[in-house]
Amino acid sequence: MWIRGLLLSPSVALLAAPLVASAAPAQLYGKTITLSWHAVGVSSSDDGRTVYFDHLNTRTVYVSSAGRLFTRGVTSLARNEGFAVCREHGPDDKKVNNEGLAAEIRFDGGKLVGIQQFARGAGQIVATFNSSFSSCTLSVVYGRIGGSALRVRALDGKMYDVQSISAVSPTCSISDGNALADH
Repeated sequence: MWIRGLLLSPSVALLAAPLVASAAPAQLYGKTITLSWHAVGVSSSDDGRTVYFDHLNTRTVYVSSAGRLFTRGVTSLARNEGFAVCREHGPDDKKVNNEGLAAEIRFDGGKLVGIQQFARGAGQIVATFNSSFSSCTLSVVYGRIGGSALRVRALDGKMYDVQSISAVSPTCSISDGNALADH
């Protein structure tokens, strides 16, 4: 069944190893990178209800003229029922998700890597750029701990075990200017 307002917020991250920050490529200074995908899957609540979900995830990353990252992350119900989580971070902000756990995006070896830790498990996004940094592709993976289900806190404040999750239709685009300044 679909639960109105259930938003699991599976956004970004696999914490297999700590990220080592590197400088943003100069070709991306003054540009916005937009990452988008659907997280689709099945979860169960602690009271045994089965919940099917489809969340639209968008990460907007502006690389300033000094190479600093400014981010906006939005996760919403794909059925456009008016429920969404939006978080914005500057380069010096503490980066956490709605569970108070690590959520970060940074450059690592010329790739843009985002991580998000869940109560149990994590997710990771990786944007890979062509040699001129004029286009990119996105990969999204979710990781479990020891084969157990991901465990996340939804907007309703309840915990859910995610039995299956897939990233569908990942896209990555690059545009000139600061898309975050327009909002």
